[in-house]
Amino acid sequence: MKLYKSDLFAIKKVDIKIEGPSEQIPYFEKLLSQVDHKFDELKGKSLWELSHFEIKNFMNESVWMDDFLLVKKWPNEIQVSIVISPVAFFINQKKRWTPFYSNRKKGESMNFNFENSVVPMIEIDSKVSLSEDFFDQTFELVEEINKISIFNLSNIESIYFDNKKGYRIKLIKPSAEVILGNTDFQARVARVTQVTEHMEKHQIEARVIDSTFVKKVLVRLRKRL
Repeated sequence: MKLYKSDLFAIKKVDIKIEGPSEQIPYFEKLLSQVDHKFDELKGKSLWELSHFEIKNFMNESVWMDDFLLVKKWPNEIQVSIVISPVAFFINQKKRWTPFYSNRKKGESMNFNFENSVVPMIEIDSKVSLSEDFFDQTFELVEEINKISIFNLSNIESIYFDNKKGYRIKLIKPSAEVILGNTDFQARVARVTQVTEHMEKHQIEARVIDSTFVKKVLVRLRKRL
């Protein structure tokens, strides 16, 4: 009997670790729980014969897995460190939350506790077409608002999109709805930032901040009682 076919080298333990932003690990652990049975299929195989291609085949079925590191622990254990593609944002349409990852791939909807989410949660109108252009616009929006402190997730009450007004963000402070439309986000976010800083300095309370006009921002003031 050849040594490499000995039961001594039959894989008995598969240890899987996730590498990525610590605040997103709980979410990906839930995803991993749906596919870890595939890694159990490696048990019983010879550690000598196990190849990277077998692990890669598992990864190709999960869009959130970006890369991996396989470590063989002789005589019969392996450790797989999975590098994740972090969630960029979630889309909610017709009460179904769908993740979109930083590698610009779309995940499958799943039940998840979204309280205290660490990524933007965007609700969209049921009539919106989920086209590539829409996804590109959303990635562009998220990249821009992530740069600005006023759009910190802890200061966002909600994000909504419809075909009429585009993206609308309800802020907590100032308590106002910001209309960003569906294009030119870099310039519009910059203008909104200037306006909100001016409002804070002069203690002006706004109800709506509309940045969709060319080179200007329309502010609808909140009525004082």
